[in-house]
Amino acid sequence: MAEPSTSTATIFARAQTLGTPLTPSPQAIVANEDGQLLVATRGELNIFTPAFGIQVDKAPETLPTPSVVAEQTKERSAKGKGKEKETQASKVGSQVPLFRTTIIVDKKDLVEWGGWVSEVQAAAGATDAHWRCATWSPTGLSSLGGCVLAAVTNNNEALLFEPEKNAYKGVWKESFDLTSHLIKLIITEDDLQPADGHIQTALDRRRLAARLHECHSTTAAWSPAVEGTFGDYSILAVGHRSGHISLWRKYPDGTMGVLHRYRMSDEAGSIPLISWSPWVVTEEDDRTIALACLAVADAEGRVWSVEVSQVVTAPHVGFAAAADSTIPDEEPADVWAIVPLLVCEPDRRPATQFRWISQEGAPRLVFTKIGTVSFATLEPTDIAVTGNYRVKETTELDLPPQGSWIGVSALSPCCGIEYLPERHAIIVALTDGSLHSITLDPQPAFTPSSPVLPSSSELTASMREVFERLGMAAFASRGDNKVKKVEWKEGSRVNGFAAVGDDGEVAWTYELMRPDTLGYKANSGIKSILIIASLFGSVSVEGQFARLGAIFASLLNARIRSPLTVLRSLLHFVHDHIADAAFCEELRNHLSPVDLPALPDMAQQHEDKVAATSAFVSKLFGETVLEQLRCREAIARFMLRLPNLPKSQRHDTLALHTTLARQIAREVTSRLGAVLSSSKGILGPQELAISGRILLASASLLPSPTTAPMADEPILPPDALSNAFEGTETCPACRAAIPFANIRKAACLNGHQWERCSITLAVVASVQVRTCTACERKALIKLVAEPASSPSKQQGQGGGAQASVEVINGILKTATCCLYCGGRWMRIR
Repeated sequence: MAEPSTSTATIFARAQTLGTPLTPSPQAIVANEDGQLLVATRGELNIFTPAFGIQVDKAPETLPTPSVVAEQTKERSAKGKGKEKETQASKVGSQVPLFRTTIIVDKKDLVEWGGWVSEVQAAAGATDAHWRCATWSPTGLSSLGGCVLAAVTNNNEALLFEPEKNAYKGVWKESFDLTSHLIKLIITEDDLQPADGHIQTALDRRRLAARLHECHSTTAAWSPAVEGTFGDYSILAVGHRSGHISLWRKYPDGTMGVLHRYRMSDEAGSIPLISWSPWVVTEEDDRTIALACLAVADAEGRVWSVEVSQVVTAPHVGFAAAADSTIPDEEPADVWAIVPLLVCEPDRRPATQFRWISQEGAPRLVFTKIGTVSFATLEPTDIAVTGNYRVKETTELDLPPQGSWIGVSALSPCCGIEYLPERHAIIVALTDGSLHSITLDPQPAFTPSSPVLPSSSELTASMREVFERLGMAAFASRGDNKVKKVEWKEGSRVNGFAAVGDDGEVAWTYELMRPDTLGYKANSGIKSILIIASLFGSVSVEGQFARLGAIFASLLNARIRSPLTVLRSLLHFVHDHIADAAFCEELRNHLSPVDLPALPDMAQQHEDKVAATSAFVSKLFGETVLEQLRCREAIARFMLRLPNLPKSQRHDTLALHTTLARQIAREVTSRLGAVLSSSKGILGPQELAISGRILLASASLLPSPTTAPMADEPILPPDALSNAFEGTETCPACRAAIPFANIRKAACLNGHQWERCSITLAVVASVQVRTCTACERKALIKLVAEPASSPSKQQGQGGGAQASVEVINGILKTATCCLYCGGRWMRIR
């Protein structure tokens, strides 16, 4: 573990948002497994993505609405009296550019709760529509293979959003309305509304109003993926105004299904906060059981822990849907919950933040209330009726005030809790701009100053230093030189706080206003700024290389977590030190190509398309050698795309990147060819041609060349391959023959240039394709079956009148990320 230095906080990126959150919500800042960062404000959900290894100038443009690159690149021009000058605050340090897209709250198409019945209790009480909170799903659940966003408004509506074409810069569209689905479900199953549509008595109106409270959504939390299932068994939990919790499952066709609805207790009030623990997988009675704890808080101050269990069966939900586009039958008994375990009695202080941590195999719940932070340790129990855990002990600490500026108070609400597993400590952030460092071993206690972990006062000083640095730069840009640092008494109102990397790399937002003044400002006039920085200071070069070795030694899977997300902290350091030629040379030594193992042995023949798809996932994702190559290639690609890379280092870095790309191509084609070879008994004629092309490409890439030519040069011998491959391809434009000379590019004899699908290696003749956001490779969305040329030929190969392409289409749909670099997909058209 690298020791932090005593230098000041290092700012990696910053961007100005358009407003502030409705309240200091626990979901004001949320990071997902694709490297994206959600910043929730009143009227917008801002999605930021660091441009690590992504071509900023080549990124496709979409609708000119909420799609911009963050303000680090160029300040927008202002209309009216003149041009808006670029501020000095935007020039503080060299920072990583951010992609940004926003989701605007819909203020027109709202659910009119009071229109259902003439009861005041049925109304939500909102005068204007705002976002309340949002949460990310595990990766792989959207139509592009990324994350889905679940959001809740102050009108008590829960909605799902997915990117239409580009998750980084494009428009996110509403994909499912949870509230409308729940209203129809409750009205239908309980027969609450008479046949004539009129409610006659006051008792009927109150009964309907009480049931409508079960549809009023107040918060949401998406569980992490069960290990080995890639998000197929994740569950969305939604809290409601009536004290109920509803559990939802997202199916591959885009719909959502309700698994369970239950009330925490008869006395439970509105649910403002819920949080999931990681899943624990066990074997029981020839079944695989996954168990997770759901922390729930109500408005009266109660805190519960609910054990949610589910049966994990094979084939996986996603595999079955990828093969035949059908939703597997799921019985309600496959998902169940134990009676809620009361962790905290009601004290009129609702919990403001939750955080689950694991200690010696048992979960521990950390939750904050006004002025305190509590630690509830659970222990296993042998009483099956009451659940698998019981409360062992609960420890409560009073939060002392930190700082000497205006607005400091220990009674400020908590805006974030982050766990540091390497140091076994947590950081508690309050809205007054103070941070509290607490160690957990052996008992929770405030951290004294040490080289391993800064104390609370040191962390608060680091955050304060960032606020003063940017604030003083803003004053200087306006020509106000009267304000000195010693006179700076304003405080920063922090609205969200979240860890986004290793060694103290965090993100937070604070308001751009003067809290010590009594001047009124409308909500539209209050802006906030997003900061991504390291509060522990810059880590040494030796510490960064030690981190890189730890990453290579860990269990990686590009389908579960993007390589750019795993390498985020290291890439920030590379961005700041890329001008150092000695550092670049030493980094290349750590990225040297690996020794490739022998080709995978796939002697077992797959009898159905689901088994073939499962083998594809197991061989192409999670393999140590291939995942290490993806990480090495991502770092080398990021170095090449930085303009500050010394010219003396560019040639060697390009040669390294080309060698790594060749090794990845060899591994991908050989593994994919082995999977298709073991499935030849169920492949149609069109799929057999694809299998032959992939096998031929993998054979031509062995052995790896000793020299490293340019990446766009042909890597296959044209004459030998054209003669060996029987499946002749023709140019879609002129119908001329296309020799098989490159696995990425294709050119006919008349000079027409085409891209090849990175999975099937077929010529891409359609604009409806996916493009990798990192390496810009193409991939087909779906393979169209060609009509059979001869019935006798089809029957001899196990086909009918129509060529079968179910296996290839199952592989294409299951490939939720690029096979070569692990990047996420986008669509241009």
